[in-house]
Amino acid sequence: YRSFTVEMYYRNGTNFEAHLLTLPSCTESCPLQKFIQITAGVIPENWRDECRAHQGSIQIDLILGLATGSCFLLMFIILCVKLQCRDRDQSMGYQKLASHNEEREKMLLF
Repeated sequence: YRSFTVEMYYRNGTNFEAHLLTLPSCTESCPLQKFIQITAGVIPENWRDECRAHQGSIQIDLILGLATGSCFLLMFIILCVKLQCRDRDQSMGYQKLASHNEEREKMLLF
């Protein structure tokens, strides 16, 4: 029959020595069965329920994510429309046509 014990240490930072802690109603090397009895009130019985996020926080995260994504999408659409309108306005503008004299001057320069 083997006897198991539990020791608890606390380190207040990475550069400090670990301090041996004593659980109330037990010794520094606490027998496992006594440790289980003493800590039974603070150990979760259902780990799945304990670790699951609250439903409300998931909904808030979802709403914030959708709102942020929608804002970026709206900004992207506005940017695309503005660029498209600017390109269209530039292509519909008047262009100066070269006169007969300007064409002759260009030919003389070459």
